[in-house]
Amino acid sequence: MIDEAFTQKFLGVITVVSMTGVVIEYFYAKSKNKNWYNKLDFFANLNLTSGQLFWQLITGPFIFTTYYLIWKNFNFLDFKNLVANPFVYWPIIYLIAEFLQYWNHRLSHTIKILIAGHITHHSSEYFNLSTALRINWVYRAYAWFFYIPLALMGVPVMDFFIIQLIMNVYNFFCHGRYNINFGLLKYILLTPQYHLIHHCANDKYFNKNFGGSLIIFDRIFGTFVEPDQKVKFEFGLKDNIRSVDPIVINFHYFKEIFEEAKKKNRNFFQEAFSLSLIHISEPTRLVP
Repeated sequence: MIDEAFTQKFLGVITVVSMTGVVIEYFYAKSKNKNWYNKLDFFANLNLTSGQLFWQLITGPFIFTTYYLIWKNFNFLDFKNLVANPFVYWPIIYLIAEFLQYWNHRLSHTIKILIAGHITHHSSEYFNLSTALRINWVYRAYAWFFYIPLALMGVPVMDFFIIQLIMNVYNFFCHGRYNINFGLLKYILLTPQYHLIHHCANDKYFNKNFGGSLIIFDRIFGTFVEPDQKVKFEFGLKDNIRSVDPIVINFHYFKEIFEEAKKKNRNFFQEAFSLSLIHISEPTRLVP
């Protein structure tokens, strides 16, 4: 089982890789006079990731321990022993994990309680590697439940950890502003340009390109779109909060759910698990 020390190592690897990439991109953008970074936005992102790392020291052991207990007590397939060949086992479980991530991400643009946690990541009006660090402090503490099917299948906690590490590191670099030619791999992999579109507030790009590291499920389920070089990219929300206060950035949509529930004479959970359809109901402050 993964303990607190292992969680700290996981966060340490992610932090070192992330900050190295951010520093390189920041000084490259500055040297080329590219308007990729804004100082207030940049420090807001660092502030958010510092808080998120602190809370993950608490939630990380809870997540991995709960996953372990589910795997140990409710594993009904023992998939790792069932598929002994690692060259078959790893691609299959990675595809399944990516499928779960796709639906986690897609529903985080639809169900209010998931939007409330995910919208933090979309609230910046800039797109750069530091945007990847703009993570809500509480979102991952409950959004990880989408991965429970892996535990039930019999994917051990260490393998779940490795998948999360790969996905997080790869997805981090998909927040870069570089445009790399992926060749035929663009039909399989999420690319920085595809993920840039996902962060756009332009109507054309609403609810597109949800993949975490692969783009295949967007192609299968009809949520894929190519970038249009004639369209100027606009980042952020339809109704931007324009705040660097970490409390506002983290919890403004939770507050809106409370306020909306009060108006409708409903309890918080009734409102939180309702849907927000973009352009149909409550078109402001929704994740683009």
